[in-house]
Amino acid sequence: MQPFFLDGLDGPLFANFFAAEAGAAAYVFAPPFAEELNRSRHMMARLARAAAEAGHSVLLLDPFGTGDSGGRFEDGSWPRWQDDLAVGATWLKRQGYAKVGLVGLRTGALLSASFKDIHHLILWSPVISGEQFLTQFLRLKVAEAMARDAASKETTKDLKARLDAGETLEIGGYALTPAMAAELGAAKLTDAAPRCPVDWIEVGSAPSPAAERAAAAWEKAGVVVTLSAVEGPMFWSLLEPEVADALIDATVAAMSREAAR
Repeated sequence: MQPFFLDGLDGPLFANFFAAEAGAAAYVFAPPFAEELNRSRHMMARLARAAAEAGHSVLLLDPFGTGDSGGRFEDGSWPRWQDDLAVGATWLKRQGYAKVGLVGLRTGALLSASFKDIHHLILWSPVISGEQFLTQFLRLKVAEAMARDAASKETTKDLKARLDAGETLEIGGYALTPAMAAELGAAKLTDAAPRCPVDWIEVGSAPSPAAERAAAAWEKAGVVVTLSAVEGPMFWSLLEPEVADALIDATVAAMSREAAR
């Protein structure tokens, strides 16, 4: 484990590099949004260690405005965070890795699916519709209001109207700007068409119908997609850290399979 700061386009990016002793492949981890990132850190580190032991290096980084990187959360944006992932991928290439891939968790999948110069894309329970995710995120604000005042009648529609009017909303300790909300709401996984093999791994008993439809749309566009599901906890939504070992095992297996091609 090698913690350090990368020079991002807008400021320092905190990174943690888990280097394999041998192997030509390396991955950047594209983290999820807001509090889901903090609740997923233990799984991100667990994957990085397991992958490194199997010969696949992993770079974890905090996008600008998150974690220990420079800036505040409200300074972040969709294009900026994609640029941060690109900075990480470029750094790996400069270290001599011939194959650089991405692992995207939840909204991290939306950030990473549009990359064109990677050799492998692994998705963990990806968010398919940014608009749907935004609505779910705004429901946290509705719940906060009801906890303060049971008679509160504010809805997600009301909150979207406030965003449209230019107001920044604080939700769960995170400042959601109108621009960030608009970028997130406009993001759709199927708008991207990866140019590399994709391993899409859902946490659950089986892929959802929405996941099957989205994967089928990619396959129709010529993308090679392996869609699967593993049992385990939805750790990104849990207050206490829980481990999805089957997800780690499936991911490392996918990395090894791709490296052997």
